[in-house]
Amino acid sequence: MIRLFRASLLLSVFVLTSACTTATKLNSVDRAATRCVAVQKTSYYPTSENIFYYTFGQNLTGAMGGAIGAGIAHAAAGGERQQFSAIFRNQKIDVGQIMTERFEQQLKRSGLFAVQGNPDANFRITILNMGAGIPNGLAIRMYPLLAVKAELVNKSGRTIWQKTDYVAGSHDSVQPGVLEDWQANPETLRQNFVACADRLSSALIAHLGQR
Repeated sequence: MIRLFRASLLLSVFVLTSACTTATKLNSVDRAATRCVAVQKTSYYPTSENIFYYTFGQNLTGAMGGAIGAGIAHAAAGGERQQFSAIFRNQKIDVGQIMTERFEQQLKRSGLFAVQGNPDANFRITILNMGAGIPNGLAIRMYPLLAVKAELVNKSGRTIWQKTDYVAGSHDSVQPGVLEDWQANPETLRQNFVACADRLSSALIAHLGQR
């Protein structure tokens, strides 16, 4: 029960520190004035300081409770967190690029706007948080976590639409694993974040189309 609570709490912390699913709808006036858009390119590689990483071992050690248990859990994860974040840069898994490219692909397919040069407004996508964690206190294998903020900014610099959203926990499109799995096969990690980016893009564009 303690382990289940701690893992659920950690995922809640990820959500609260990443994205509170805030949103601003695109109103009819701004929609009519926006015929052509572009998606700004972005790059994002995590570091060991800003990546979310929570393992079964941390959860088990942390269940000891108190400052001692928390300290041991943090120390135990430090080396793994560095190794995990290093995979992204060493293997050129650019999560910012993945997210913007998948969003742009789905945006073009949606037909909501023309996507080309000389735009009336630009989409900006910010990676708020990302990483991997166990979905519950009894799990060993981790799932990818990704939180983003998307904005549509017109030529005057005014944000006319925005939404924050996240993917956390298990779903059919990702393959859970542990650090050793992703070190041995980093392409699996890349495809996991492609899947996360696809799910987020779908949710963002669905909200963008709401009238």
